[in-house]
Amino acid sequence: MQIKHITASYTDDRGEIRDILDHVEIDSSTLITSKKGARRGDHYHKESEQYLYVLSGKMQLITQMPDSEPAQVILESGHLAYTPPLERHTFIAIEDST
Repeated sequence: MQIKHITASYTDDRGEIRDILDHVEIDSSTLITSKKGARRGDHYHKESEQYLYVLSGKMQLITQMPDSEPAQVILESGHLAYTPPLERHTFIAIEDST
């Protein structure tokens, strides 16, 4: 698992621009909303990489690579999580989240 806090790439009086993914080949993009307490994931991908950008709310991410101990982190608005192939991942919404 890799976690990055995405900050503004450019800001002026109109607002800001955030480059969330740069130079990454993307197969699909999905918007997911989760109610507080919702649990998602509980699986792994044999070949796919997965990115999760938190627009709003707060989520717990639990990951585990084969033959390794589980790791967990709290994700908040502006965080980008990356899970590589074979890494099990579970997301639990601590707050209503997008």
